[in-house]
Amino acid sequence: MRLIPVALALFWGLNWPAVKIILSIFPPFTLRLLGLGSGAVLLLLLARAKRVPLLPPSESWRGIIVGGLLAVAAFNLLVAWAQLSTSTSRAAVLTFTMPMMSAVLAWAVLGERLDRRRALAL
Repeated sequence: MRLIPVALALFWGLNWPAVKIILSIFPPFTLRLLGLGSGAVLLLLLARAKRVPLLPPSESWRGIIVGGLLAVAAFNLLVAWAQLSTSTSRAAVLTFTMPMMSAVLAWAVLGERLDRRRALAL
């Protein structure tokens, strides 16, 4: 169990150069379709095997669609495009500093309070 975080960090870190190499073979949309599609199928099979209900309440659909389009579809396509446009290390750094940039923008633009906990996390 102690090796799981180490393995996750290793595989997550190796994902960036691996995707950069694979993008020289497949176009970004095809690569993301294969990756996200196979992940979706595996999750659906797991949910079915565990008999987990798949449909959320009807009032949740709007948020799920908007979140899915922005957080999953747009994010993955834009990351693939970034990896084609710049170095892999630059794309990784920009991608994973985005939460920090979002917190600062939420404070500056939306007036969201930056309390001690959020400042420490930032």
